[in-house]
Amino acid sequence: MATSTTALHPQFRPPPRAPGRLRPLPHSSYSAFARARPRTPIRVSAASAPAQLEAAAGVPWGCEIESLESAASLERWLIDSGLPEQRLAIQRVKVGERGLVALKNIRKGEKLLFVPPSLVITADSEWSCPELGDLMKRNAVPDWPLMATYLISEASLEGSSRWSSYIAALPRQPYSLLYWTRAELDAYLVASPIRERAIQRITDVIGTYNDLRDRIFSKHSDLFPEEVYNIETFLWSFGILFSRLVRLPSMDGRVALVPWADMLNHSPEVETFLDFDKSSQGIVFTTDRSYQPGEQVFISYGKKSSGELLLSYGFVPKEGTNPNDSVELLVSLDKSDKCYKEKLQALKRNGLSTSESFPLRVTGWPVELMAYAFLVVSPPDMSQRFEEMAVAASNKNSSKPGFNYPELEEQALQFILDCCESNIAKYTKYLEGGDGSPQVSINAKQASRTLLLKQLAKDLCISERRILYRTQYEAIKGVRQQAVAMAGSSVSSGRPPLFATEKPARLAAYAYQLFAGTLLAGVLLIWLYRTTHLPPSSSSARWWAWLGLSAAELWFGFYWVLTLSVRWSPVYRRAFPDRLTRRYEEELPGVDIFVCTADPTLEPPMLVISTVLSVMAYDYPPEKLNIYLSDDAGSVITLYALYEASEFAKHWIPFCKKYKVEPRSPAAYFAKADSPPDACNPKEWFAMKEMHKDLIDRVNSVVNSGKIPEAIESKIRGFIQWNDDATYTDHPAIVQVLIDGNKRKTAVIDGNALPTLVYMSREKRLQEHHHFKAGSLNALIRVSSVISNSPIIMNVDCDMYSNNSGSIRDALCFFLDEEQGQDIAFVQYPQNFENVVHNDIYGNPINTVNELDHPCLDGWGGMCYYGTGCFHRREALCGRVYSQDYKEDWTRVVRKTEEVDKLERMAKSLATCTYEHNTLWGIEVCIPEQIPENCPFAALQKGVRYGCPLEDVITGLQIQCRGWKSVYYNPAKKGFLGMAPTSLGQILVQHKRWTEGFLQISLSKSSPFLLGHRKIRLGLQMGYSVCGFWALNSFPTLYYVTIPSLCFLNGISLFPEMTSPWFVPFAYVVMAASSSSLVESLQCGDTAVEWWNAQRMWLFRRISSYLLSAIDTTRRMLGISESGFTLTAKVTDSQASERYKMGMMEFGSFSAMFVIIATIALLNLACLAFGVARVLLHEGMTGMGALFLQAVLCVLVVAINFPVYEALFLRKDSGRLPASVGLVSFCIALPLCILPTNTQIWSW
Repeated sequence: MATSTTALHPQFRPPPRAPGRLRPLPHSSYSAFARARPRTPIRVSAASAPAQLEAAAGVPWGCEIESLESAASLERWLIDSGLPEQRLAIQRVKVGERGLVALKNIRKGEKLLFVPPSLVITADSEWSCPELGDLMKRNAVPDWPLMATYLISEASLEGSSRWSSYIAALPRQPYSLLYWTRAELDAYLVASPIRERAIQRITDVIGTYNDLRDRIFSKHSDLFPEEVYNIETFLWSFGILFSRLVRLPSMDGRVALVPWADMLNHSPEVETFLDFDKSSQGIVFTTDRSYQPGEQVFISYGKKSSGELLLSYGFVPKEGTNPNDSVELLVSLDKSDKCYKEKLQALKRNGLSTSESFPLRVTGWPVELMAYAFLVVSPPDMSQRFEEMAVAASNKNSSKPGFNYPELEEQALQFILDCCESNIAKYTKYLEGGDGSPQVSINAKQASRTLLLKQLAKDLCISERRILYRTQYEAIKGVRQQAVAMAGSSVSSGRPPLFATEKPARLAAYAYQLFAGTLLAGVLLIWLYRTTHLPPSSSSARWWAWLGLSAAELWFGFYWVLTLSVRWSPVYRRAFPDRLTRRYEEELPGVDIFVCTADPTLEPPMLVISTVLSVMAYDYPPEKLNIYLSDDAGSVITLYALYEASEFAKHWIPFCKKYKVEPRSPAAYFAKADSPPDACNPKEWFAMKEMHKDLIDRVNSVVNSGKIPEAIESKIRGFIQWNDDATYTDHPAIVQVLIDGNKRKTAVIDGNALPTLVYMSREKRLQEHHHFKAGSLNALIRVSSVISNSPIIMNVDCDMYSNNSGSIRDALCFFLDEEQGQDIAFVQYPQNFENVVHNDIYGNPINTVNELDHPCLDGWGGMCYYGTGCFHRREALCGRVYSQDYKEDWTRVVRKTEEVDKLERMAKSLATCTYEHNTLWGIEVCIPEQIPENCPFAALQKGVRYGCPLEDVITGLQIQCRGWKSVYYNPAKKGFLGMAPTSLGQILVQHKRWTEGFLQISLSKSSPFLLGHRKIRLGLQMGYSVCGFWALNSFPTLYYVTIPSLCFLNGISLFPEMTSPWFVPFAYVVMAASSSSLVESLQCGDTAVEWWNAQRMWLFRRISSYLLSAIDTTRRMLGISESGFTLTAKVTDSQASERYKMGMMEFGSFSAMFVIIATIALLNLACLAFGVARVLLHEGMTGMGALFLQAVLCVLVVAINFPVYEALFLRKDSGRLPASVGLVSFCIALPLCILPTNTQIWSW
């Protein structure tokens, strides 16, 4: 027989499967209502199929959806067939009738199931009737119809099939829309767009069956009898595939049915999937949360709308619980439009019609809908823009991120509102109208089915109408925001601004000011109490303790006033990159991107090149993009890794732009994307993933061996510049242009241009000070000035990859704005971290800082420069003083020569360690008012400031003091994601370095209050000082967690009794400050647990990092030691990482900071235990009144130190506190506890 390679029914397009996403039992709480199968097989045509489905009945296979007997039989068969012992069991559950329930405690991150491949059904599975399988494969039947036929074949054999137990456990008739009749679809889903998709799916399945019947079944009726292979059985088998088929990424994307695993139900709160585990040789999934015995274990079916869930699985989530919900909005071109023909032609040229549907989500609508709306409402005088609008509506303008027409925005939004209202009316009519039930004679079972279907339809309509209501609200809100933006910016040029500045509602500001006023009153009353209730000098111990506590509270009050600067006047920025594109697309400035690395051991080369690749793939003209990697270690391995990245980029960048990949770090992308997205060609996707895996293997192989392949060494001349004497601290300058963006032959691959890529390792000599990161950045500024000299510079740390390909365009909205852009020196993005887990044990406060602190600094006229994720104006970074007369030339291109060899030689001369001798690079200079009028620009300070551990912060402050402003931009889609330290030691060392830098700035003549006097606003000076005085918090905090506890142990009262009126201000200040902090944390997206953990870290930092930094800074000011730079490790031990995910604090080694923390913990534990015992034994409960606040303080310190006690006494892992730390801490705490409090001891 001649084989046919033609595809089956052309309309049949099975929806793409998320890899390993289970399609298990629907979450219906009702039984299946299978009807008796007619004796005569059903034959229908594709065209009439939906209408004729009313005659369809149930199949003789499978079971009722709630059957546990068949499930138990399945479990026994699986175990007998090789399924390992399970920690899960099938039970009747609240969600989904049947489900898998935990038998034992299951931790987050555990692998479960381990189904062997022999128990998995794929397109390659062996047929019980080999002749049928051979015939289907000879006819080149695709996987889906092949597996559907396979299921029917095996089911028809009943007990003689090895899959009989599995098929018996499958539902006989689920409630997915594939099983609804046409009358039911028309009656219950008349308002929902999912009705048309259901009809199309049924039609496609029947069309596929007809193709198989005509090409194969009818010609081999002896093998494919019609009583078995008919439309009814095909609807059943396709329904099983739609709801249960999964794709396994590690098995080359193969689709499969996985018995046992497909008993798992769906929850929107989990994100986990199936895959083949090579180590165990089984199909597994990894839990992303913990489960208790008896608790149902869930998996995600993928990010699907409620309509899609009903279509394939037969259930609708509760209203408001599906974060991925959406509804299609149908919009149409008005035939009465004067330009109807011209608009229609523009739509047709771009594959669109007069009526189109666009998905509305809870989070908003797509830009394509807005483009279509612009086209609909555009007047005849904008006919030249019709094509541009149609292109945007068809999503073909991949090179442009978006566009806008302010003059049409109100009309376009009104058009969307009108469309929403007409759709809402349909839903309301259905929900408030009659039941619309099809008139058929039904029995009790059919009546129950009808009630269930009506309830499903009602739930879906309510969910979809909710999204339409939300769209209405957002459209109205958008109009108002546009009005605020237009009113808040000067538009004297007649052009809409490129960015908007928004402030919170006045009522919220007034409420906070009122709250701050009451808190200030409480602080003043505490000060008054301390002053008026000073104990007699005869009570020496109490007098000295009281005096110290008064000083501590005086400092805390002063510091709280400083913190008002980062709460008082926040502003929020919105950029309009669509306007930037329309206005400046052909005149966009060049951008130089600096990536810095300093140690290939602490910063692995693969981490570095993932960041480099992410910034190379920005959605920006590549000929205007230049990437520079500074390798301060002078490592030949880093150069090799960058060379490999440059080769990989030739494939990765076109792939990113073709499929709009996000994020564009390949490591991050493939870690998050387990299967090809809908728009991506699976073959290309898997090929790119394999190419990236090969890249990782090659780079890691060289890292491990330390040897560069000879073929590569001979190809890149940069490799010959290393010699055996070169070390990380002593090596020559090396500059290598790996991709020259100016040479089209080498920088254009298959029509896709590539950005310039440059490797730089500045010269280092042992006798020369290299100034750490600041010296590296200054060398990059000089080297880039002869290669590209772009007016915009962006620098990013090597561990912080670009998460948003549109970040450059967003930043340029601030620089290029016609009215305010000329004032701006730099745009700072926030730092965000991808490895911070839920309920982070270290309480990383980054959300509160990003959402509250930084917008307030921006409100005072200038955000700090934090050394990464920052876009600079080159001239401002190089020392130019702000002048209203200065106009930036954004289109300038200064390149000394077109010959790369000469460029590299020139650049190397600028990267030598002696170049800066007798220059102003990095040194402190006079303030702008003292600069003579005839002083040339070249004579001003250049580049990043030297001599401070926080070179970035002091550089930003000096730029602001030269008259420039800065902007903080925190978009919804994070611009950069990095790696936060996940051990306590790393965090404390990092904060110690930051605190030393801030304190050095605050105590020098570059203090914000001195340098910034009359140059920046007082609020901004205070904002800088919040961090600047971190170190000074250490002494009062250390005093507050030791002396009151020791006095409690000895019965010395330092606070008012509970019955005293003076108790109120103490209680109010503590409760109000804590409550305010908790509310702020919750508003910023943290949990209460994370807030509590943040309070613990607040204490740990103050008594360790801040204390030691204050001591070290004092030693440096006295000339005893010099400034240093400690690099934070970007790699973490795997076991330590697992402990971090489990919420265990990592200690591990001896440290002076750990000794301090453990000493305070032991001291307070002893004081609490013996202090309470003393009071109860000698005075009873009445004696607690005068000591109540001290007891509460002691309890809080003990509670907050629970992880310390756990690490000292309970834990046995390598992350526990070493015994030496415990011993030293005990030896310090014990004398303090038994220290007498008589006059001689306390009279110092």
